[in-house]
Amino acid sequence: MRIPLLLASWSLLFLTGCYYPGRGFHESSFDLKMEKRLPKPFDPDEKFDPKGYTAKIEFYSGNSQINVRLVVFDPNRKKIFDEMGTSWWHPSGSYQGRGHLEYPSHTVILINGIKDILEHRESGSTLYLTDDEKLWKYSQKGDSRSEINKNETNEAEVLAIAKEAVNKNEKWSDRAEFDMPKRQPDGSWKVLVWRRPATPGGQRLITIDSQGRVTKYFSAGEYLPESRR
Repeated sequence: MRIPLLLASWSLLFLTGCYYPGRGFHESSFDLKMEKRLPKPFDPDEKFDPKGYTAKIEFYSGNSQINVRLVVFDPNRKKIFDEMGTSWWHPSGSYQGRGHLEYPSHTVILINGIKDILEHRESGSTLYLTDDEKLWKYSQKGDSRSEINKNETNEAEVLAIAKEAVNKNEKWSDRAEFDMPKRQPDGSWKVLVWRRPATPGGQRLITIDSQGRVTKYFSAGEYLPESRR
């Protein structure tokens, strides 16, 4: 009987080592990369420059609705914010805690009554903040995924928009060859265009946002063209 008892003791020690009163069982931790701003629960009015600040996000599981922790450190590595809140999968994603997780995925957090949206762009331990208008518009629990995605620009529409842009800006639009649009983690698109027959300086790069608006039109020399396969 000693061996089962010993195993049970080790299991209990392991579980209690991962359990935090008021939070639950520690599930996962992420570094939060802040490219343009700090998390809204800490800096809702965006008064501070995020340069030098660091932050981490921890998720907990258990019976409590309080399941996420946000910790922010100033440029001197002093902890200046440490609060718990609730979180849920953004309703735009196919993954809602079950099935296969696809990237980018998004999680909504609510801390001290202030919301923010986290973006997991790829597998790994880094999360990002997002200000995508559509994600913010439909971020409540129960929002319809079909409603969120019904106005989303698709590949064919993006290609048509890119062709229209070339037609407006170039005299060789009838000889343009278009690569298939590539969707970016933030929902925008990139389209690479080639003038045929191939001539030096005959490439164009067009960026289009998730609402179908051309945001940038690069001529050759203004960007580093992607290699063709």
